[in-house]
Amino acid sequence: MSPEEIQALIDLQELDLKLIEYESHQKELPRLVQAIEGPLQVAREARERVEADHALAKNRHRQVERDLAANNEQFKRLQTRQMSVRNQIEYEAIQHEMEILKDRADELEERGLEWIDRADAAEL
Repeated sequence: MSPEEIQALIDLQELDLKLIEYESHQKELPRLVQAIEGPLQVAREARERVEADHALAKNRHRQVERDLAANNEQFKRLQTRQMSVRNQIEYEAIQHEMEILKDRADELEERGLEWIDRADAAEL
């Protein structure tokens, strides 16, 4: 064998060794990819849950605001009606309704604050 042929065989052997090394790396790649993508998928799912919670909290807060506005409108109508009352029984009934509306307004405000807190927590 000539020195060129021997050198060519040595080069071929080096290439074969590199090929074997690449094939072993190729077998490891799916496991490495899974090790990287697994936590990423968990993080994506967690982010989606937080975004869904945030959207729900904002929607519920808007609904509470609408309910509170309707409650306040009803309260104002009762106040106006109270001024034209002619007897004590009707006056007391309106007063009772107004107290119920005040309590409901307090409850709605508390719920609204809870939804705001929940939305803020989801944003963090």
